[in-house]
Amino acid sequence: MKVIKLIDMELLYIPGDYSYNQRIRGRKNYEHSSGNEYYNGCGGKQVFTGSKLTMYGVTDDNKEIGVSVKSDILQTFARNKLNESFINKLQNNMPNSVELEQDETGSYHLSRESCIEIFRAIHPHKKLNI
Repeated sequence: MKVIKLIDMELLYIPGDYSYNQRIRGRKNYEHSSGNEYYNGCGGKQVFTGSKLTMYGVTDDNKEIGVSVKSDILQTFARNKLNESFINKLQNNMPNSVELEQDETGSYHLSRESCIEIFRAIHPHKKLNI
């Protein structure tokens, strides 16, 4: 596992979106799901796109990198979803640098130590369950 250090970090939060459309007719008008769309069978369709949380920063080699950290943050804080107030807390309490681990597929994730450091910055006395 390759470990790199990320400095000058910035979080980008894109909230999820929900919409409802009517007048679905023809072959699609039966109760079913297709990807992130749910058809109710009565001519209506619900569409949900999930939120995204991406951390951008500079590595030791002066390369800019962007890493999706939503699943790591949700798991560390035992949360089901993100909201604006929680993202503001994260941005105000981010450490100066974090470590990223590269898995066998080549994608990067926050290291366990960095997750603990972020958790302790926001909740110094709360019990951590990871």
